[in-house]
Amino acid sequence: MTRKTLSAGDAAAMVTRDEDHFFDRKALGASGRTVQKVAVALANADGGEVAIGIADDGDEPIPDNRWRGAAKVEDFNGHLQAISEIRPPLAAEYSLLEAPSRSGIVLLVRVDKRSDVHQTADGSVYVRKGAQSLPLKDPQRILELQFAKGASSFEDQVLPAAATEEVSEGKELRKFLAEYSPKSDPLEFALNQNLVDRRTWEPRVAGILLFNDSPVAILPRKCSVKIVRYETKEDDPERDQLKSIVTLEGPLYPLIHDTVAKVTETMSSVAIWSTTGLRTL
Repeated sequence: MTRKTLSAGDAAAMVTRDEDHFFDRKALGASGRTVQKVAVALANADGGEVAIGIADDGDEPIPDNRWRGAAKVEDFNGHLQAISEIRPPLAAEYSLLEAPSRSGIVLLVRVDKRSDVHQTADGSVYVRKGAQSLPLKDPQRILELQFAKGASSFEDQVLPAAATEEVSEGKELRKFLAEYSPKSDPLEFALNQNLVDRRTWEPRVAGILLFNDSPVAILPRKCSVKIVRYETKEDDPERDQLKSIVTLEGPLYPLIHDTVAKVTETMSSVAIWSTTGLRTL
């Protein structure tokens, strides 16, 4: 924890700085729970700073009266304790700020952005939007935040409604293992490669995408390829310029090959006029 003395100008800028997506001010009397919520929200967004000991505009409209720091460092113990209870732990830096003709010490907490999704001590998730720390209560929204931050991926998710056999008994898996060394039992391979959760025996999305005979039956609208062709020179084609739509489905590896082949076939069939006459792509 560093200790800094601000100039009169820097201190004046601090008490008048607008609260926004990256900055918040809280009075010394703010509860640990309040500070915890702001720190979590900043960490779950793009990082930022929260100054403890400077009242916000709503609590004190007169800028010169907003700096109301602590008499001693121990006065921040409750706030520091609350921040330490955030899970997973924050990547944060702490600075003690003093300024000429300003009373008391201000604690500035700099919160870094990380790939984890952080929670308060009671398991609540917040995210910073503008100058607000908004709660995320919808499990799907929290999952999307995890995906966006890279804390987890769609492929790692388990599918409780699907059976283990949807992976271990797939024709594509048997075909793959026929050329795999050393020889492996399909179920043992699925478990060892974490395609099936070892604790619950629930298949993961990756296992279904790779080795289920018909992934689209289990993950509708999430694992097929649609190839759309328009006949136009416009950047924003109209519906009446639509020439064809082809939807491809199947296990991931052959699906990639089928997609490349279909795109190649489609492009090869397109005739265009050039300076040397009619030719195909």
